[in-house]
Amino acid sequence: MDAKRGRRLLFRKLLLSGAFVAASAIYVSVQAGRVAAPVAVAAATPAAPSEGVRIGTRQTVQVKDGDFQGGKYDARFGPVRVKITIDGGRIVSVRAVEYPDHSPTSVKINLEALPKLEQEAITSQSAVVDTVSGATLTSKAWSHSLRSAIRAAART
Repeated sequence: MDAKRGRRLLFRKLLLSGAFVAASAIYVSVQAGRVAAPVAVAAATPAAPSEGVRIGTRQTVQVKDGDFQGGKYDARFGPVRVKITIDGGRIVSVRAVEYPDHSPTSVKINLEALPKLEQEAITSQSAVVDTVSGATLTSKAWSHSLRSAIRAAART
């Protein structure tokens, strides 16, 4: 009787874990669908110069043309600082001028993350960018520096 009961218990655990895996897969696919739509829309319809540049989720500012450098923000393994170029009231270039590069791991992470962050900021005309997986600390510091650069470029 104990062996039979043990098999039933094992079967229930396997059934529950299978249900959990299936539910997780559905959740991930739904989340992927939610992320893809706004990126595609942003890429298809770039912001017009009169719309300004978004600093946050609700704040948009008009910016003046030129090069502007953001503040230096700590990413735990080193500071991050970006420089933006504004032309025609739009972000046309974002470049990390300072980032963690003291170890091979930091170099590898940033070689992948920084181009993604730069492209997304230019496409969305916003400092609100998705965090790059594996580069969470760099992504957050990069976003803070970008916000400060946009504030420096804001027309007063």
